[in-house]
Amino acid sequence: MPGRILVAILALVVVMAVSACGGGVVAPPSGGPNGTTARAATAQPTATPPAHQAGEALFTRHCLSCHGVAAAGTTMGPPLVDPLYTPDKVADDAFTKAALFGALKRQWDFGDMPPVAGITDPDVRQITGYIRYLQRQAGIE
Repeated sequence: MPGRILVAILALVVVMAVSACGGGVVAPPSGGPNGTTARAATAQPTATPPAHQAGEALFTRHCLSCHGVAAAGTTMGPPLVDPLYTPDKVADDAFTKAALFGALKRQWDFGDMPPVAGITDPDVRQITGYIRYLQRQAGIE
């Protein structure tokens, strides 16, 4: 009997810990258009293909702090793996201009994006390729 009580208590502790951590699911940032919540990717690829590894490294160096792991967004910047950033809505050149020159607040409540220090046009093209890859992996095309 005491063993069953101990198991029940341990199970309860585990359930409470998982619940307190949100069940391991990170809520996407809010502040989208008309108060909506971002639909960031829910599944991340296990390994980035070689064609996008340079873009991933550059994204990690220049973009991760604001746009989050796998471009899923943070409290500092919106998710780029979101239907608002598909190629038909945001051209690849728009990513380049935003990174090189900054961008005014548009869809989200994050404020203006400053220019990214030390980034180059070829860097942003690699990063954009990586973001487009992540979008495809999430079913956002």
